[in-house]
Amino acid sequence: MKRLLTLLLLVVAIATGANAQLNKIYEKCQKEGNLTTVFVSKAMLQMAGNMGPMDAGNLAQLKDKIDNVLIVTADNSKGINFLTKLRKEFTQKTGYSSLMEINDDKSNVVIFQKKLPDNKNEFVLSIIQKSRPTMIVIDGDITLEDVAKMAGQNGKIPTGK
Repeated sequence: MKRLLTLLLLVVAIATGANAQLNKIYEKCQKEGNLTTVFVSKAMLQMAGNMGPMDAGNLAQLKDKIDNVLIVTADNSKGINFLTKLRKEFTQKTGYSSLMEINDDKSNVVIFQKKLPDNKNEFVLSIIQKSRPTMIVIDGDITLEDVAKMAGQNGKIPTGK
């Protein structure tokens, strides 16, 4: 019984550690108050995927690979400033690498990646637009190719050519 309890506590600690970074981002955004946050758990993703095809970039096909998703948007200047500052926290010092950046007249998009334990990844898609910035954080057994599929690139990573 003591072994079972110890094993159970260890499993809970590992699971909590895997989601700790996402929870920190979520908590920061919740405290801000000038943002709209949507958190989708693995259970909800699986339920939605079982209901039929989703048109949100092949998300249904990846439902078993994704642990959770956080979507954050801002509608006012305080929220926009907060998301702009939050983006600056995704650095090598905090364990993130910048994979790609796209700039045009209307928006700036950056994709960050952080490697997590158990061969999992966290991807942060930060889209800064003048009127409505968005940040999407995805955790799980997903790869950069999977992120490209969700973005509608059919598994092809843009090369800039």
